Amino acid sequence: MATPFANGRSVKAGIIWLAVAASVLPTASCGVFEPRPRYGPDERAWVDKALALYGGPDAASRKEVLSYTTPTVVYLPDLVCVAFKLKPNTLGGEFSACFSRDTGSVAFTHTEGQ
Repeated sequence: MATPFANGRSVKAGIIWLAVAASVLPTASCGVFEPRPRYGPDERAWVDKALALYGGPDAASRKEVLSYTTPTVVYLPDLVCVAFKLKPNTLGGEFSACFSRDTGSVAFTHTEGQ
C-alpha cells in the first residue's frame, strides 16, 4: 500500500491524512454509522479556534458547520490538529486546521475535496 507521500501529495496533506486516518474511525451498530463527539470539554478551545477559520466569525455559521460535521482533535508532537469530518449524506469538503502546540498560532489549513 502506498503512503500519501509516495503518490506526490504534500507533507501537510500527508500529516493530516495520517492523523485523521488514525483517529477518525466510524462506530457502527447493526451497520448504521453513529457519529459521536471526538473531543472533550478541555479541547473545546481548539475546536472553537478551528471553527473560526472554517465557519467564519458568524456564530450562526458555526452552528451550521457543527450540524453537518463532526470535529476531531488530534495531538501530534508539535501540532494540535482539528479535523471536521462530514456526517453521512453530506456533500462538501472536509476541513482540517493545525496549530502550533507552543504558540497556538495556525500552522496550516487543508480542505479535502469541494
